[in-house]
Amino acid sequence: MLVRLLQLSLIIQVFTWCLSSPCVWAGDQEKKALVVEKLSPADRFDNGDKWAILIGVNKYSDPQISSLKYCVSDVRLLEKVLEKKCGYDKGHILVISDDQQTPKNKPLLVNLKTQIRSLISKVKRGDTVLLYFAGHSVLDNRGHLYLVPNNCRLDQLATSGFALKELTEILNDCATPQKILILDSCQSNQGKTGARGIKTGGSTGRNMHKRSGLITFLSCSKNEVSMEWPEKKQGLFTYFLAEGLGGAADKNQDGIIDSNEIYDYLLQKVPSVASKIFGVKQTPVRIMSPDVEGVYSLARVSNSTESFLPSNTANDRISSPHIEPLSPLARFDQGEKWAVLIGVNEYLDESINNLKYCVSDARLMEKILVENCGYKKDHILVIADDQQRTHLRPLLTNLKVQIQNWLSNAKKGDTVLVFFSGHGFLDDELQGYLAPSNCQRKNLAFWGFRTDDLRNSLRVCEATQKIMILDCCHSGGKGDNDSPTSSEEVAATFKHAEGLITLASSRKKQQSQEWDRMKQGLFTYYLAEGLGGRADKDKNGIVDSDEIYNYTYKNVRLTARRELNKSQDPVRIIGEDVGGLFGLSRVSVSNRPQMELDNINALLQVTVKTEDTSRPLVANATVELLYRSTREDQPVSLARGTTNVDGNVRLKVRLTAEQQIRGDLLALVKKGESSLLWKLTGFPRQSKWELTVPNMVEEKPSLLIAPFSKQEANAKQAAWAKYLKTEVTITNSIGMKLTLIPPGEFMMGSSLSVEAIAKQFNYSEAKYFDNEYPEHRVQISKPYYLGTTEVTQGQWKSVMGTTPWKGKRHVKEGDEYPASFVSWDMIQEFIQRLNQKESMVYRLPTEAEWEHSCRAGSQTIYHFGKDSKLLNEYEWSGGNAMGAGEDYAHQVAQKKANQFGLYDMHGNVPEWCQDWYKEEYYRISPPSNPTGPLSGLERVTRGGSWMNPEVYCRGTVRTGIDPSDSSFYVGFRLALSPVDTE
Repeated sequence: MLVRLLQLSLIIQVFTWCLSSPCVWAGDQEKKALVVEKLSPADRFDNGDKWAILIGVNKYSDPQISSLKYCVSDVRLLEKVLEKKCGYDKGHILVISDDQQTPKNKPLLVNLKTQIRSLISKVKRGDTVLLYFAGHSVLDNRGHLYLVPNNCRLDQLATSGFALKELTEILNDCATPQKILILDSCQSNQGKTGARGIKTGGSTGRNMHKRSGLITFLSCSKNEVSMEWPEKKQGLFTYFLAEGLGGAADKNQDGIIDSNEIYDYLLQKVPSVASKIFGVKQTPVRIMSPDVEGVYSLARVSNSTESFLPSNTANDRISSPHIEPLSPLARFDQGEKWAVLIGVNEYLDESINNLKYCVSDARLMEKILVENCGYKKDHILVIADDQQRTHLRPLLTNLKVQIQNWLSNAKKGDTVLVFFSGHGFLDDELQGYLAPSNCQRKNLAFWGFRTDDLRNSLRVCEATQKIMILDCCHSGGKGDNDSPTSSEEVAATFKHAEGLITLASSRKKQQSQEWDRMKQGLFTYYLAEGLGGRADKDKNGIVDSDEIYNYTYKNVRLTARRELNKSQDPVRIIGEDVGGLFGLSRVSVSNRPQMELDNINALLQVTVKTEDTSRPLVANATVELLYRSTREDQPVSLARGTTNVDGNVRLKVRLTAEQQIRGDLLALVKKGESSLLWKLTGFPRQSKWELTVPNMVEEKPSLLIAPFSKQEANAKQAAWAKYLKTEVTITNSIGMKLTLIPPGEFMMGSSLSVEAIAKQFNYSEAKYFDNEYPEHRVQISKPYYLGTTEVTQGQWKSVMGTTPWKGKRHVKEGDEYPASFVSWDMIQEFIQRLNQKESMVYRLPTEAEWEHSCRAGSQTIYHFGKDSKLLNEYEWSGGNAMGAGEDYAHQVAQKKANQFGLYDMHGNVPEWCQDWYKEEYYRISPPSNPTGPLSGLERVTRGGSWMNPEVYCRGTVRTGIDPSDSSFYVGFRLALSPVDTE
């Protein structure tokens, strides 16, 4: 039996949501949100491009890592389904797997990092990105998870493994909010042959930074196995993933497979087949960032009837009874519903603060559960201060006896909800306690309700769905010096209760707020409102556990800051054995809680300052107050003004009740080309704002528009270096010098006709230069570094340890001579090794970057002018090298440089570029940042050589050579993008 084991608890922690920064520069995620329309699933799918990254690793170079069987076939199956069934363009699917022939697409660490970043950089807002990984993963001793590339070494995991944290940070930087991560991998194979995972001594995982708009699918839950299906030669999870994306998951027959449908389909198919064929449990898991709005569209179903899935064999046929999928709807309807609601306002111990609204919280929950959630009134136990009967008052003995007796009523298939509103504490040994009305703060062991006791009651409870909701930890005791215990800390003590999802009202070091305006606890108010129907984001008539968490997280967090000037962020803890979603309520249009806030007039006073102490105030800056109801809504302008000489502006605005408590109020500050977007968390309660911006007077340098002089080129290089906080010229670890090339615009291609070239150079074969037309304007929008010289033999040997030019004709050896007789493919290995050595992203320049760098502002046939007689001063060509009996490439940087400080651009050796070569490409080349054709047989080379006549040394000459061919005297120089422009 081939299995993969996946530990859910770590992955859930890995994708825990953390707080966002209050401000971002225009161009970051907040700025991008200003232009996004609210779209349906179908519109989302059709609105942008679809991109997929598919990674499959079967073989590993480290003998300690066992090989796998079906990871590559899983990737190829998904590739076919996405292209043939789901409308993905083949050119938008990146496959990185063992069976790839191109070196850069092998699953090596540097390829994973560079190729994923490269594709992600092409993604625009509104596009869809799907990233799939099948292979081993492993935990280090600190609990950090790594995906295992082909060349990973277990004894060097930190440097040779691909940290999941880094991968998710790359996805987080992606321009689009619609991102899907699918992991068919695991951290421990438990000694089973062929399992996708490596057994280690790792501890629990660490929380990571924010995840923006990410939905993650995992192949199984903790302590379950992820099966491989030998008869299908696929992973079980991936087989049904592909089948679902191919159309089988389209439950509502709208032609779109969305994230809910594919998850429901996986829950229907995978557990059933795993149980019936293999006799094991396997429950796929979905994890959503709290900022995920609605559902994501994954595929548009094709009408094609072609199937890429292996057919069933006799061994595969399932004869055992059908198991119904545990969808939220099915779970909600399958059994009885029981609730225990506890509210404690008043405490006998004077060191514990009394509270105001805990009893009303319990009563509001009772009302909502009966009217909206299908609970029978006699199935709800209320233990609260306002109860007249003694055994229902919140005393310690009552909590212990009544809760246990009540939970014993629940049977398999039922739902149990326990709600507590009051104080909660931790003792010195981190034992959690809920505080009954007769709790003694200094003697919790005797007078507190141990969370261990409640957890044990939940553990033995037979109910299938168990939900614990804690709106506790409103404040610490009177006069004690220790920090108040948070709901998150108390909730964590329930982590290992079986089948339990816990919602806690606040994070560690936060307090749960009481909302005087609504006379409820803030968290409970939105909990009840969400259960009443407002949280039903996908409009399927069921509020599930994901939706209620996302709804409370968003609204509690915003209202706490804006209305109460506090921080409160709800937390969700999912039990390690929980699979799928819990259905919590059926939506009823009637009886939804309504907001009762009044419209108000508000005044916003803004002072705009810079970090420049010599000129701290920003005058004549435009300040605009914006409002958006969700991150994907188009914001509306509420008020606008201009700062005076003191950097001040006052904006008067009328805010509706909705604008006061929901959505975002934003301040957009503009001056010149710079702009800055701030979230005004706390407005209108906080009316005065001082916005300190990073020197808006230091604006982003403009593009270099050809023609330009040497002085202009050097000034712009210095300006961009200052803006990027780097140097104009840098030297790396192997002595390679690179200079910063500013972005700009130029005319690419030949301005001379074929006839003019033939006449000027008395050359009868000028027709071979047809590939230089038409001349067209090109913009390079980002700065980049370029090697000042061609890569030398010494630099090549220091990285590769080889001498491919040795013994070849027309070569002179020495560390300062250019490395030649190297193929494009060989250069990729050089780049991979150098990237790994320096943790940078070196690459070959694009053809457009090469010509922009060569021209250096000129509009003539050479960067120094049109007089070919001057060529000897700048280049080694056929006239002064081969023509002088020196038929070899010469030492680099022996002639004059161009205006950017680059040597040998017109001669010495031809240079490889990144692009595929096509003769007619200029006819279809885009005007901005062209990267060449998507495919081809040859790669571009540019620049003349030591043996070429003057006509072939022109800056527009372009040729193509087989990328595997190393039989020529071709060399190369490297490009490097500054970190801030990646």
